[in-house]
Amino acid sequence: MNFPEVLFPQSFSPEVLAGKIFSSIESTNPVKNTLRGFPLHLDADLCWTPADITPEQYLILLSVEDIVAIENAMESFKSLALPLPALEPSTFVLPAELADRLRVVSKIVHTGIGFAVLRGLDPKKYSEEENTIIYCGIASHIGIQRNANSRGMAMVHIRDATNDAKPKNVADGEQLAPSKQKGGMKFHADRMYADMLSLYVRGQAAVGGQQYLASSWTIYNKLMQQAPEVLRILAGDWKWSPEDKMPALFNKDGRIMLQLVWTPFLKNRGLATPAQDFALNTVQQLAEENCIELDQQLGDIQLINNLAILHTRSKFKDSPSQKRHLMRLGLRDPSEAWTLPERYDELFGKAFVIPTDKQTIPVTDFDAWGETTTEDANHG
Repeated sequence: MNFPEVLFPQSFSPEVLAGKIFSSIESTNPVKNTLRGFPLHLDADLCWTPADITPEQYLILLSVEDIVAIENAMESFKSLALPLPALEPSTFVLPAELADRLRVVSKIVHTGIGFAVLRGLDPKKYSEEENTIIYCGIASHIGIQRNANSRGMAMVHIRDATNDAKPKNVADGEQLAPSKQKGGMKFHADRMYADMLSLYVRGQAAVGGQQYLASSWTIYNKLMQQAPEVLRILAGDWKWSPEDKMPALFNKDGRIMLQLVWTPFLKNRGLATPAQDFALNTVQQLAEENCIELDQQLGDIQLINNLAILHTRSKFKDSPSQKRHLMRLGLRDPSEAWTLPERYDELFGKAFVIPTDKQTIPVTDFDAWGETTTEDANHG
């Protein structure tokens, strides 16, 4: 596995930095009591290590009959002449048995190992619009509510857009979002984005682009045992932007939620304190040591618990005939959704307040620099 280098602040070794940080915490107590009420140990299927997981545990194979039913639902939706955001179980109708199996996927994500992969679709068979209908239609049976950003965009295309023309209204020095570049990423959860992260593998890179998952519950247990000071840092306030200040680690009813991204701090090294830099790198190291490589095939639909699982990808390289292209949705299933912390439930849920008639589901990535991308403080 070739992950991006773990970066500690200049002039400090990890050991020296840890000593300085932890002694500072004890002397100033800014976050000393932030773990009050947090569990001492988590014990659930989410607390897995690589040795616990095999592809058979998370792969759900779609049969020939399932594919026929999905294609029939797609054709039926097309005949309704409805806008794409109208996709939901009542407009993308599946046989009861298949719909019930998709409901089980939500249970696996929320109360099982935290992720699942639906396998059997062939995106090469379908047009761009048909792929979008099939993906969003299936996803609606797993999570009826869809994330939409402040512009109403309810789906994101993940691909290398570095060769796209840069619009004239984009400021000099402005960078594409990490999801639009080909570099590797660090372990993260898409912050305040959704309960469930869903990805549809429309295209695979010629080289690289592997995906990795790590349980933040396993990382929590290890930190509670070995370095609870890091948990205190994560549970304290972080400055994600000049206007956005809140914790990275939450607890509600004994369920731990880690919402950690790197992008704001990589763009502006002054945002994170030395203690927070250390916490970021410690989580990264533990994630690398306790991750699995997700078995990925063309046509897979991946569902990931975005509150309890960290994800990343390796750098990749496209070729003229093989280009990496994933479609991303943020989903919520009210019947399985975790109760959110009272102080932050509105912030967690703000991505789901835009009604479907105000949403846009972009069939193509028509504006990688703006309309069809998302806020840096929430991803990567």
